[in-house]
Amino acid sequence: MRRRTLPWLVGLLFGVVAGGSSAQDVDPGRAAAEAFREGSLAADDLRWRDAERAFARAFELSGLPQALYMQGVALRALDRPVEARDTLRRVVALIERDVGAWAENSDILAEARALADESEARIARLEIGPLAPDATLRVDGRVRPSTSGHVEIEVDPGARSVVVEREGYETFVWSGETTPGTRTSVEVVQEAIVVEAPSRRRRRALLGTLITVVLVGAAVPLGWRLSRSPERVTPQYPERVFEVP
Repeated sequence: MRRRTLPWLVGLLFGVVAGGSSAQDVDPGRAAAEAFREGSLAADDLRWRDAERAFARAFELSGLPQALYMQGVALRALDRPVEARDTLRRVVALIERDVGAWAENSDILAEARALADESEARIARLEIGPLAPDATLRVDGRVRPSTSGHVEIEVDPGARSVVVEREGYETFVWSGETTPGTRTSVEVVQEAIVVEAPSRRRRRALLGTLITVVLVGAAVPLGWRLSRSPERVTPQYPERVFEVP
């Protein structure tokens, strides 16, 4: 089923861009309108990844909140609530900053606020700790700022991973599934890596060498003896005959 996505926004965006374009920047303006059209067609076909990229491009070229709003809609459809909330809040900030644009963008402003609140409710949170000051924290492969103690990280629902690295300690690895609006506690436990002192390692190596030398030295004469031909045993008293009762 095709989903019509605010078709009036296409004309609005093109009109605003074309109206504010001069001979020098008409190409970027047309490119922004074209990117917006591509995003709208992708959204109608529920191709939200393509739509999100196209709307992001349209906003990059135009700086207009209409394009940013549609990017937020696409992010919400992709179930990426953290980015969706942040994007939609930017839309609200852009519109509120321009008092003159409130009237013509009142619908977008209201919808952006409502969708931002809905996205906020879907965000999952990881409470990770305890962390040492020199620890490196990675969530889903990305380095995240961390302080000593515990830190709270906002994540999208789904499969998540946590890796904590620290010099001289074993690497901590956690993976799990997060659900919308929940808080998951991740307890970090890292065992210190025991490293033998150099002098102790040298003593052990020397002892092993000595044992090897002794064993090899004992094996050589033994092997030589075993390899010799059997010696003839001559009776000490050949003239005597002994009878065994």
